[in-house]
Amino acid sequence: MTGRGATTVWHEENIKRTFEWSAGAIFAIPLNVSCQHFNVSKDEPVRLLAGTNMPHLMNLFHNEDFIFRNPFRFHDRFSNDADYFRHNKRLTVRSWETNLIQDVNAFPLDDYPMKGKGVRIMRFGIAGTTYGCHIQEFPVGSRSTFHRHGPGAIVTVTQGTGFAMVWREGEERRRFEIRPGSIYSPGDLMYHGHFNTGHTTMRHFAMRGRSPKYSQDRYRTPLHDMIPFEEEPPEIHKEYLEELAENGITEAVSVVKE
Repeated sequence: MTGRGATTVWHEENIKRTFEWSAGAIFAIPLNVSCQHFNVSKDEPVRLLAGTNMPHLMNLFHNEDFIFRNPFRFHDRFSNDADYFRHNKRLTVRSWETNLIQDVNAFPLDDYPMKGKGVRIMRFGIAGTTYGCHIQEFPVGSRSTFHRHGPGAIVTVTQGTGFAMVWREGEERRRFEIRPGSIYSPGDLMYHGHFNTGHTTMRHFAMRGRSPKYSQDRYRTPLHDMIPFEEEPPEIHKEYLEELAENGITEAVSVVKE
């Protein structure tokens, strides 16, 4: 996201709430409210990355009037309280409830060692929606395990540089470079891993699945298969260590598999 702006949301035309945001902010439009975005930058455009579960709803109900013209108000999800967009509450370890994150690269995260040494994460329930998202962080010399899940995940890199590697069982592995602003979406049941090859922390923001507030399988799903480091093809980690060495990153020994 680039630029600076503001968003106004409302149930009733004469009662509106407006919040401001800038590059790096994360927010969700509360369920079934009207909204309007404004660019307040002096000389640059605003770009927003948006995710939605609308395709699923359309496939579920097959009725556009019900989805787009439904007057129902979720009073439990949106209020006109002046502090609505300052609400912050920890749900459990690695999960947080909020209505506005001002900076994706500054929000504190929790340790997530099952995804790799030094990896950190925070999952969010935002504005009472059922759509899930999280921030994940990889320190210098760190990488994730390979994992897979169902379709629909959208990943955008917000800080740092590196590469992602993807493959499906029985298919050739592919890798591509990633940097701030990169957006990618692993396919259904496609194994994928994230590798930090730069001299700074790498972070990404991902949208996928259900909000941790309403999900029963808060941290794992049956399809969220991870490949332990010792079971992955050994040439993958060897290639990663060689690339780190070429980039002059020697402290990696302390945070990655040896």
